[in-house]
Amino acid sequence: MKTLKLLTAIAFAAVLAACCGTPGTDKPEPDPNQKDTTSTTHPKDTTTTPTDTTTTAKVPTIDGAFLQHWYTAYWDDARWDSEMDVLKEAGMNYLIYTPIKDGDNAADLASLGKCLKSAKKYGIKVFVGPNYHSGWWESGRNRTWLMARMDEGKTVISQILNSYQADYKGTLYGWYWDWEIDNLNWNTDNAKQLFVDAINVILDALPADMPLLFSPFANPTLGSAANYGKFWQDVLPKMHFRNGDILAPQDCVGASTMTVANVKGWFYQYKEAVATVEGLQLWGNVETFEQFNLSDGSHFASAPLTRITQQIEAVDKFVTNIICFAYPHYQSPNIVRAEHHAAYKEYVKNGTLPACPTPKAVSSATKEVGSGVTLTWILPTKDNADGYAIYKNSQLYIKLQITPKQSPNSFQDKTGKATDSYQIAVYNILGEESNKVAF
Repeated sequence: MKTLKLLTAIAFAAVLAACCGTPGTDKPEPDPNQKDTTSTTHPKDTTTTPTDTTTTAKVPTIDGAFLQHWYTAYWDDARWDSEMDVLKEAGMNYLIYTPIKDGDNAADLASLGKCLKSAKKYGIKVFVGPNYHSGWWESGRNRTWLMARMDEGKTVISQILNSYQADYKGTLYGWYWDWEIDNLNWNTDNAKQLFVDAINVILDALPADMPLLFSPFANPTLGSAANYGKFWQDVLPKMHFRNGDILAPQDCVGASTMTVANVKGWFYQYKEAVATVEGLQLWGNVETFEQFNLSDGSHFASAPLTRITQQIEAVDKFVTNIICFAYPHYQSPNIVRAEHHAAYKEYVKNGTLPACPTPKAVSSATKEVGSGVTLTWILPTKDNADGYAIYKNSQLYIKLQITPKQSPNSFQDKTGKATDSYQIAVYNILGEESNKVAF
């Protein structure tokens, strides 16, 4: 991918364009205080234990993160080491690096080599996504097309093993299946069978001691949690899983289709389905971004840390481990303000987020009507400011983030009209806002 975007964002856009429905009634949730105590460690892995079971009331945390290949295209060894150090400081043990082959391009084994070299140094275990193609959203249910992509994946897996298995055994830890299943497009018998056949091609090609992780998503406006749970109970027992393979559903909170409150009902259903397959693990994939869908495309910002910790706590009761999309993109001090990382480290250590003063409001805000509406403002101080929340007609419209490399002071709403009203607030890393100032 050549621009900063998310696979999940593309996925939801495709689903929402295809259909709009109403949610059904979810199955009742279990006791929210009942925690699954199954080991979070892959059964064949004896080198580290992500969760310390010798202490009591350990705070649930994120144990791994996605990192998209396009984002690292120009990284040197020092940049890789810096990112691995960030993950380790945040208490993480896993990285999901994907995809090594993107579209019709050749597999980029060189970038994977840099990743594995750095990961070995820092004790990070890497799941590798062998291949992906953007045609998935249009052609994914075409058997000929999809099976050809699975054959490509097998080839890339073989190339990776031949190049790196000997030198990076243990660091080259597992595999990621890049093809995201949703709760709309795969419900027919033919689609279910295609899904089963496709993932089995990859499962049958993998070394027995290297787990496969895959991460589907759901939109609650397009069906009920109970129906999606039934889907997974139908397909999972037909798949050739090995002991330790992992289903890690996206919580979909960042993509704004789920709320923290209704995540639990969906993960209850995932847990019920995973229980039908011996040795299959359930992890949670929490989204650490905010997404705003405007007429010119989707825009993203780092999620408030208060929301992220709520997401972690919501899925923790149902899963044996938690990963995220995506700390390197949205919380790393290499890309956003260092306060995000510092505060999350404190949460990992103490179980609570540090207090953060409310930032000062902008000192001026002006509006110009022309081709749309152009807003400009002046911020007297960046102290405690993580970005700007712009409200249109009293509804949150977009967040513009302050980073070490950019500090926006204007925004053009191409669809804006003279009759639209706008306000701006300055927010901190916890999502707390200054007073709103009208334009």
